[in-house]
Amino acid sequence: MVDFIQRNETTLDVRLGDRAPADIRVGGSDPDRFVPNINIAKWSDEYFLNINHPDIVTAERPTIRDNVADIKIGDNAHSIWPLNQKVLEYKISFDRRPLSNSIRLELLCSEGLSYHKQPPLSQYDIEICEAVRPDNVVNSYAVYAAKANNKYLTGKFCHIYNWVLTDARCRTAWCDLEVVFDRPVGGRKTGRLYILMPPEFLDRAAYPVYAMGAGDTFGITSAGASNESIEDDIAGCVATPSAGTATNISAYIADTSNGSRTGKCGLYKDSDDTHIGSTSEVTGLSSSPAWVDFSCNIAIAAEAMAIVAYSDVGGGKINIYFDTQNGEGRRVENAGYGTWPDPVSWDHDPADKRYSIHCDYTVAGGGLSIPVAMHHLTKNLG
Repeated sequence: MVDFIQRNETTLDVRLGDRAPADIRVGGSDPDRFVPNINIAKWSDEYFLNINHPDIVTAERPTIRDNVADIKIGDNAHSIWPLNQKVLEYKISFDRRPLSNSIRLELLCSEGLSYHKQPPLSQYDIEICEAVRPDNVVNSYAVYAAKANNKYLTGKFCHIYNWVLTDARCRTAWCDLEVVFDRPVGGRKTGRLYILMPPEFLDRAAYPVYAMGAGDTFGITSAGASNESIEDDIAGCVATPSAGTATNISAYIADTSNGSRTGKCGLYKDSDDTHIGSTSEVTGLSSSPAWVDFSCNIAIAAEAMAIVAYSDVGGGKINIYFDTQNGEGRRVENAGYGTWPDPVSWDHDPADKRYSIHCDYTVAGGGLSIPVAMHHLTKNLG
């Protein structure tokens, strides 16, 4: 269990995430007034996302009990809590039918964050790639920074899962999400997250009704939310590093064969699809989704390259995780595990997928390529 740290009567802090944790502040920056506001910052506040509900708070005070922050504002009640090390939950409850069929959350974030809606999978993805997209990921948003690899890992900032409505009789209905942004100003951009609630459900519901992310609301993770097989297949993403030496490739994968399968990762030059180098093989992978490190020592140039994963054939399969994102992926099916194809002939170039794979490298001349921009957390708060 992850607990809030209470800074004062109106401000709560918590640190969540996997290999790239986020600092999260709930309640806003005013020590005398709690507002339904969430600020998420990663990489020393180089990238941030502030989420604010426009309910006007006057004299209302929050209740903080059992690690849950609750505040009642008119007919609405807001509840925010850390579910586990990777998830922050946010629930909005309605005593009666809301006047609007949508919930509007105001967004303020770094200009370099991009938002990618996750549509239903195609039949090709389901049947050929054996892809799986959980229900709460359909119509959700994956949020990515403009940087990746080394300390930025995949570049994923967070995941905004789809919301579901539940009424007093435990009937449920899915919502839809839409993100709209204004023109960026001064390195920041403002926008709105609309949670579109089905009006026919609101009309017939037994109140109170609550709306929240289905299972998860805000996922603080570097990994994709969908997965597909790389059994006998090669899949990965294109990145452009600095010249230097690749020392490790990490992939977020799961082995459904109970540890009997083997996989490896490698690099391809994007300009002519020739093979640059390979990592060591790893056997005995976790059946639960996890980051797996593949060590290597590969000289790389400052040019676009595909960072890819590759697994053998056997009982069960190895799945790699991904998010839908236009033009990010490379994939070849039935490659025949063993020797890397050189050059490779991609079946999908590009594939509209951002695979959960990244490369650690040192820059020629020494030192990790880790640009850092320092800011103060509270400057982003509502």
